[in-house]
Amino acid sequence: MKGSDSVTVPALLNTGFTTDELDIHVPRGVAEKLGLWPPPKGSALEVLDTAGGEALTYFIPNAVRLQ
Repeated sequence: MKGSDSVTVPALLNTGFTTDELDIHVPRGVAEKLGLWPPPKGSALEVLDTAGGEALTYFIPNAVRLQ
């Protein structure tokens, strides 16, 4: 994967949404710095149901590690 090995950014935790696994959503600029934009091979486009309606997002398995 090209891009930076790490990036330090503010995070919002415990938003009230629940998932079976940890979801980390990052802005496009952060994804570019990490080499995750454009989406790499193995990523999948998903539709999320939100309070504001459906939103498209890319799922990239095991792409980042939270410390």
